Parts: sequence; structure tokens; C-alpha cells
Amino acid sequence: MTTLTVNDVRPRVRFLQTVGGTTDFDLPFQILAGADVKVAIDDGPENAVAFTLQILDEAGSARLHFAEAPPLGAVITVWRDMPVQRTASFRDDGSFRAAALNLQLNALTLSVQQVEALAGDAVRRAVSDEDIDLTLPRVDRRAGRYLSFDDAGRPVTEVPVAPIERRYLGAHASAPTVRNDGMPLQPGDLYFDMAADRMKVRVAGGGAWGAVALEPASFLSREGTSGVPMEGDIDLGGHRVVNGVGPVPAGTVILHASSVPPAGYIKCNGAAVGRAAYADLFAVINTFWGPGDGSSTFNVPDLRGDFPRFWDDGRGVDAGRGFGTLQLDALQNFSGAMRSVWTGGGAIDGAFTGYPSTTNNKPGTGGSYTFDIYFSPGPGGARVATETRPRNVALMACIKY
Repeated sequence: MTTLTVNDVRPRVRFLQTVGGTTDFDLPFQILAGADVKVAIDDGPENAVAFTLQILDEAGSARLHFAEAPPLGAVITVWRDMPVQRTASFRDDGSFRAAALNLQLNALTLSVQQVEALAGDAVRRAVSDEDIDLTLPRVDRRAGRYLSFDDAGRPVTEVPVAPIERRYLGAHASAPTVRNDGMPLQPGDLYFDMAADRMKVRVAGGGAWGAVALEPASFLSREGTSGVPMEGDIDLGGHRVVNGVGPVPAGTVILHASSVPPAGYIKCNGAAVGRAAYADLFAVINTFWGPGDGSSTFNVPDLRGDFPRFWDDGRGVDAGRGFGTLQLDALQNFSGAMRSVWTGGGAIDGAFTGYPSTTNNKPGTGGSYTFDIYFSPGPGGARVATETRPRNVALMACIKY
């Protein structure tokens, strides 16, 4: 190749397989030997596919040929990777052939071109920038840390991970597109998805949001302590991560201090609701509290105006009760007796009231009259109503769906 002229061409090219079955690709850069070329398909390892290289002319033009055509849509990356070495030595008293000299100069020029391409791919400061030391910190000071730059523009790794108040983006009806301070989203960022009623985390590698969940055997550890579970809850801007076991299961009934159910709950008012819309709840209670329309809906429990009583479940305190059955109000049975009640006889007070009778029938005397006896809890200080009940407060019963 004594007539080779090295062109100013980047020794790296990418081809997109747009036509199925294509096996030959002409290279825009020059080569001296077939071993000086590396090939990768998509993100695969280099030289993992079978290929041959044909040098077409003395100018170093070459054609790449694959034994099997890369798949349609594949990205084929080809680059020159010749060894930087000297293969000839000229003796002081030996002949000086132009062909040998040209070969060495060609190899040297191609190597320099190759190094220039690699340098161009590297991170570097602008030509107009200040002369700043851009040496990376030692491996023991950068391993497992983020790379950043100090106020002078020098690389440092002492910058800590962003604090939770920057990584938690608050509650949103849809996924945020930037951080609260306008900076780009980063893997590990969190927000509370109001529509799904759960926490979401930014996932690395695809820009997606994933649900935050812990395996049953997992736990959150105390900061700086390995293997020790956390104590208490974590408050993320008003949304609390509870130190408990998983989310609230569907079918859980709670008392709510508002007339509007919280997110993820509906009223326990006996309403018929959709089986598809509330699939998780339907999977738990099915039609136990009512079949709805028999096909597309089902009924939730109706707990309005009633007190809950825990199911006896074989204990014997409330024997004979089936789960979910209604029990009406009642008084425990009591009995009593009244004796020697006449004028001047036994006392009458409290919840009992005596009124003189018009009949003189004091036992054995025919003398003074007796009393007619009446019962009323009112005069004794008791509050009266049409039902028997304890003191209570009216709250909203809600069920998790």
C-alpha cells in the first residue's frame, strides 16, 4: 500500500439494518489488516458474530461481510482498533526503502487518528475553559458515590445523596415530570399517587415509576445501623410511611371522623357497587352482604345506626350467633317482689311510685287503704328513650376497597 493516502475520517461507523437480508457493508474509513476491525450488534459484545473483511484496493477501502445477515432493525457498530506498535526498524547502514517508510507512516497516522477519535468520545473541558485539575478522586473515595463538582469545577464525590425532602415530590394525581425545584427527575425519587392510593418510586434505566413495596420479610433499617429495624413511622411531607405489615387489606372496616370517606374507602351504607370497579373488595366479601343486581353489582355492609359486636366464633359468650347477623336491642331479664305496702307500712321510693287506692283492704283490719304501685325510671334519674343504648358518638363506618 505504498500509494495509500490517509483521509480525515472518523474510524467508527454505525449501520442500521433497514433492509432484511443485507450481509455486506462498505466501511468509510481505511484499514491495513482485517484483524484491525471490531464489530458489535446492538449492545452485544464485540466480535460475537461471524464476519470477514475484504480489502478492496491499495487505498485501504474495505467491505464487511456477515456470514448471517443481522436482524432487521439491528444497529451494527464497526470501529478500527489497530494496535499501537512499531513493526519495522531501519539500520543506520542498511537500505532505506520508501515502501517500508510509507507503511510505517501510514500505520502511525491511522493510530493517531484512532487515538483522536477515542479522545473525542471522552468527557473533557471546553477549549476556552480554565486550566482546572480534573483528576478523579481515589477509588476508595469514589466507590459507590455520586460524581459531582465543587464550586471551582473540580470533580468531587463527597456530595451526599439528595435528602428525602428533595427526593419526595409530594402527592400528585399524575406522575411528576420534574422535581419540585425544577431539576430533572432522578432514580429513587418518590411521590404519592393519589389515583392509585400508593407511593411510587422512580426506576432507573427506563424512566418509569414503580410501586413502593417491601417483601414480607423485609424491613426498613435505622439510618447508619445495619440489621436493626426502624422504630416508629416516617413522615414524608404529611404522608406517613407506617412501620407496619403491608397495605390495608380490602374488606377492612374503619371508623372515620368525617362525613366523607377517605381515599380508598367507601361508606358502609348497604349500597350496591360495581363488581369490576371494586374487584378487590368483591373478591373478599363476595355477595355475603347482598347480591346487588345479581350480575354486575354487590352490596357492601350497612352499618348505619348500629353498634358493632365482635363475632363470638365459638367462645360461648354470645352463643348461637352467625357471622354478620343483626341482633336487636334488649334488656337483661330481672324480677322482684313488693310486700306489706299500705299506709304506714313499707316505704316506696326510687323508680317506684305509690298512689292511694280507693279500696280499704288493709290485710286483716279492714282499716286504712293500700297503695297502687307504678314503675317509671324517669323519677329515679334515668334517661328514657325508645331504645336501650350506652353513651355514644356517631362516626362514619367505611370499608377498604
